[in-house]
Amino acid sequence: MKCRGLGLILIASLVASAAAGRYVPTQYPQTAAVLQVLFGDAVRKEHTFLAYAAGAEEEGSAPMVALFAALARSQSVLAENARLLLAEFDTEVETPLGNGVSVGETRHNLEITANIALAKLDDRYRVFLDMIRAERNAEAMAEVQAVWDVKKRQREIVQKGLSATGLLGWTAKLPQGYCVCPVCGYIVAEGDAGARCPYCNTEGIENEVVGSEWKVFWGLDQNTALDDAQRAAAKRFYRLVASQDVGLAPAPGSTLLGSDAYQMWGLGSSGGFSDEEKAYIAAVPLLARAWEVYQAIDLGELSENEKQYIARIHTKYGQGPVDLMKLREGGDLSGEAAQVLDIVEALSGSLYLSDRDLVFLQRFDLE
Repeated sequence: MKCRGLGLILIASLVASAAAGRYVPTQYPQTAAVLQVLFGDAVRKEHTFLAYAAGAEEEGSAPMVALFAALARSQSVLAENARLLLAEFDTEVETPLGNGVSVGETRHNLEITANIALAKLDDRYRVFLDMIRAERNAEAMAEVQAVWDVKKRQREIVQKGLSATGLLGWTAKLPQGYCVCPVCGYIVAEGDAGARCPYCNTEGIENEVVGSEWKVFWGLDQNTALDDAQRAAAKRFYRLVASQDVGLAPAPGSTLLGSDAYQMWGLGSSGGFSDEEKAYIAAVPLLARAWEVYQAIDLGELSENEKQYIARIHTKYGQGPVDLMKLREGGDLSGEAAQVLDIVEALSGSLYLSDRDLVFLQRFDLE
């Protein structure tokens, strides 16, 4: 699987808001409330579609695994976009309640998705737009419209799945794979994907084939050792790993699978790991070490070099959180520091660097 770099995904999805600056949350209460709903809905549906993909794999239906994996990936993009836009309103995301997923046979799961999850889509999004129209935030209105359009496409994919799945489970007419735009979440059958996303015009969608990354995310969702923040960071870290052309990772050995790092951040010990799972598992020691360093940073106990670095960055880029895009383009990062910046972006999930993030850039050693 090829994936656009994490920084490109995050920055491209909200480049306009990064340039426009932050919004005053008290001026947009309805807008923030709707964005919270969009975020929670996308997170829950991603988890549901991951569960459906796992069920389809147990049934041996590769086309249905691909369909549900694409839906899950699309929801993941929508969740990330909502989270980043909420940050522009200085609003923390509210973690949705973790309700269990009832997984039936694949056709039943498709019917539930079509007849319940997406049935009242149009009425619901008209209400959302009506709720926020008076607050006149053009960016949020455009995002709600985009989510609506992407979900219409999801509905088309599900309906095609239903029409191709008869009583005997015949799915020969379904695509064997899908591409998902990393910027807007639009889904295209692999054979139909052109050079650009047909919805947002992002380049390279033909390279965004959804492979077995869903297994990584499903494994992380089942890992009860992780809290929500750690799980989200692990998923972002995986996308960073997937964006690097480092070749196939070897099968994990017993030493790694038995390590404390893997017990905390791992995907279980079932074996038979996919290439995507192997790539994530190979990177677990780096993720565990980075998280430990990041959490241990105490801004009250900094070295003089760290204080001077923070002061120098703020002198150049201004006080307050530092625009990550500007730092990337500002010529202040060595090759290794640029790689560490990718890691801190995955850990924090923000387009703006706090002083803690800046300290991490100075303190973390890739070796």
